[in-house]
Amino acid sequence: MRIIETRWFSIGEKLFDLILINTLIILFSIPIITIGPALVAGSILIKEWSNGYNDRLIMRYFNHFRDIFFEAMILTGTMALWGIIIISFLQAYWKYAGIYLRSGLCFVAIEWVLFTSAIIAELCSQENHGFIELYSKAFLRANGDIPKLLYKLCIIAVAIVLLFHWNWLLTIILSGTIYILNGKHTHRNWRKEDLNEGGI
Repeated sequence: MRIIETRWFSIGEKLFDLILINTLIILFSIPIITIGPALVAGSILIKEWSNGYNDRLIMRYFNHFRDIFFEAMILTGTMALWGIIIISFLQAYWKYAGIYLRSGLCFVAIEWVLFTSAIIAELCSQENHGFIELYSKAFLRANGDIPKLLYKLCIIAVAIVLLFHWNWLLTIILSGTIYILNGKHTHRNWRKEDLNEGGI
């Protein structure tokens, strides 16, 4: 059997693709404020990649980043602003708050996390809709599928903990986590033949 046909070569090729996508996400996130578009573009690309479309990854990532940039930037800025406001309230009132106010603050904080996650998921769906429709769908997703969102948030939390303990995972942690969140991590899908050849 030729080495190019072996299972290990196929796994190595896929790992290289994930590392490449991970590197693109990090590079496009360097200004910090562009982290939203960078993550969304990476999520869209990994979804395509996991379905077998693994050619011209760099060019396709750039195209996704360009297409989603303005919408993702506006939404990232909006949710970041709300996050700053919520954290400010927590810092200002938590120490002196009663049980009811603390419960309310916790509820708002959790709702913000779920809503932010739902907005990212809606952006990754690549459906064409205005901001009002996007916010409506994100709100329904955040409050209608809470167990699934909490499961995904747990996976993200585990990834963060792993990154703190093993810094070398930075080379693949973003793309690997997104790949797992997409639910495309079955053994069968990992070994299936690619629809296109080439990783870049």
